[in-house]
Amino acid sequence: MELTPKIRKALRVAATLHDGQHRRNSPVPVIVHPFEVALVVSDYTKDEDIISSVFLHDVLEDTQGYSYEKMVEDFGDRVADIVQSLTDEPLPDELTWDQKHQKYLENLKNSSDEAVLVCLADKFANVSHDQLNLDRVWYYQGVIDVAKERELTKNTKLLERFIELLQKS
Repeated sequence: MELTPKIRKALRVAATLHDGQHRRNSPVPVIVHPFEVALVVSDYTKDEDIISSVFLHDVLEDTQGYSYEKMVEDFGDRVADIVQSLTDEPLPDELTWDQKHQKYLENLKNSSDEAVLVCLADKFANVSHDQLNLDRVWYYQGVIDVAKERELTKNTKLLERFIELLQKS
């Protein structure tokens, strides 16, 4: 992955905004995750907007004080739109985890090909990093189904790797 000025800026913004945050039930800093996802994505594209969006993909959802509008100002519409399409919208607290993630999958179906690529890499990194939680297999299968429906030729190898990883888990 070439660290262009835009990618470096995205990494710095993400690292600053995620400062002090740790992965769920882990001492690992949150910023490690976007870096892992960026390494996966960089095997499939060199597009700096896509890689920048990877570093920022959890910023709107998991940090305070950085808006979609600021992201547009700092990185442009394309990066901000990819990130926004991967950001869980606020949903009622009474919805279950399954219901919230079903909504995410519905939104993913209407997202750009670039967003689906970032999502695949994100889920690949999640499953690679964590023990697969069997009650979430349907969710990962849903991501696979969206990618298959798109027939994303650029993502075929990543999709195959993700399916293989799920089968091993």
